[in-house]
Amino acid sequence: ILDAEGSEENPRRVITMENCNNNTISDITITGGLTGNTLGLSNSGGGIFINYSNPTLIRVNIISNEAVHGGGMYLNHSSPFLSHMKINNNITKYASLGFSGTNGGGIFISNSNPIINHVTISDNEGYYGGGMFLRHSNPHLTHVTISKNMSHSGGGIFMMLFDNYAMMTNVTICQNTVSG
Repeated sequence: ILDAEGSEENPRRVITMENCNNNTISDITITGGLTGNTLGLSNSGGGIFINYSNPTLIRVNIISNEAVHGGGMYLNHSSPFLSHMKINNNITKYASLGFSGTNGGGIFISNSNPIINHVTISDNEGYYGGGMFLRHSNPHLTHVTISKNMSHSGGGIFMMLFDNYAMMTNVTICQNTVSG
């Protein structure tokens, strides 16, 4: 278990990957990430921040993290392979207060093309996209469950603009709620 033990007084992200390729992370739980309060990349991805990187994550649990964007995970200009993972109980800061600048409770995907295989995204909260927020991205989801997430709009998935092309095979999206 990697626990950042982040707090408001001592904000910390669990893992940062920038300009990394051909790296593998497996068989681990990522928890306790809590970033600062201002908008921007520096406070995105409470559990894991992946920027211009293409790692492989296998059997990784991303649980109970908090950030401005991507409470559990933030992807930017990246194409990771995510397999047999759980992304649960993550939150974006201020989501419950209705602050519209905090998106992607479970995972925020921007300008990225991840392959997401056998992943459960549940019990996350974000203003837009409780489970997943997509911007300029083309994820490929296979055997994915997105359930019990909460948001103002897009309880399970929120797709910003019209240039997202999510390919989905055997994907279950259920029991997500919206408050807006």
